[in-house]
Amino acid sequence: MHYRSYEVITLFSLLLFPVSAFIIAPMAHEFFHVLVLKFYGCGYWVDYVFGISEGLYATIYPFCELNAQQTVILLLSGTVGTLLTGFLLILLSGLLLKRKHFVLSTILAPLAVGFLFSSAVQFFTKTSDLSIVKSGDIENALRILDIECMEVTLHIIGMLLILLCIVYFWGNLKYSSELEMAKEIKEELGEVK
Repeated sequence: MHYRSYEVITLFSLLLFPVSAFIIAPMAHEFFHVLVLKFYGCGYWVDYVFGISEGLYATIYPFCELNAQQTVILLLSGTVGTLLTGFLLILLSGLLLKRKHFVLSTILAPLAVGFLFSSAVQFFTKTSDLSIVKSGDIENALRILDIECMEVTLHIIGMLLILLCIVYFWGNLKYSSELEMAKEIKEELGEVK
């Protein structure tokens, strides 16, 4: 692959991040909630809303009574599911990069970061009028478990996840572009001889 093509792939990956963070990951978040409800054999109704600032947002209304433990699992399933998916995508992207599949790694990186970013936003919950998320799954789960957690603790976790996203995405693009340039230089030097 020539470096010009790689620049196009990099631009595509930069555009893929908001799609992943504001559409794909939120859909996956809701999908994990639905999987839990299906596991419990509980019917549900989903109300989807899309907004520019919060992306895809849904409220799920179960048609059955859930006990406290089931409700906590339901509430945490969306965030935990998207976090795990994000970390799995990071691992896959890293494996592809090690095997010199630069294009696939560069495309998977923004998907992974989108999932992690979407999960990180969940740590900024409905504790103030300036909150990002309208309903706080994590905060509500902690209340049901009767766990006192300071708002700042959740914000710090969210900020650490966002920092991880930025560092990983920048590192992936930098590392893969350096390897791609080195490969092209070797090819050009080989052609000169």
